[in-house]
Amino acid sequence: MCQCHCLSPHLLSFWLEWEVPANRCKKAPVKSCTECVRVDKDCAYCTDEMFRDRRCNTQAELLAAGCQRESIVVMESSFQITEETQIDTTLRRSQMSPQGLQVRLRPGEERHFELEVFEPRESPSGPVYPHGLLQLHVR
Repeated sequence: MCQCHCLSPHLLSFWLEWEVPANRCKKAPVKSCTECVRVDKDCAYCTDEMFRDRRCNTQAELLAAGCQRESIVVMESSFQITEETQIDTTLRRSQMSPQGLQVRLRPGEERHFELEVFEPRESPSGPVYPHGLLQLHVR
């Protein structure tokens, strides 16, 4: 005979809440599109003034509630290297590459990129240069 090992309703409720992240967009007390898209990386805003549901929500939930795709504002991330001159180890000075970045991230979002650093070192007999370049991963 099989026995049913059931979870109590309270335990099941806790497990579901732990597994599924809360919708921060829905819970945020926002009054504008700008405030909405700044809450979390998953937040979107429905600009349709006839839309009667909550206007700040995830894109998927806005679509499911009837907001038209063309009325949904989602902040897009961007990452652009604006200046990148290759490191010249013959210059005998500290250098890094890239030298300029333009980054726009949504709240809670990360972007990984490589930053090359060259740092000449001095020794009693003259300059000593590290072999290769130091690779850094910056968040």
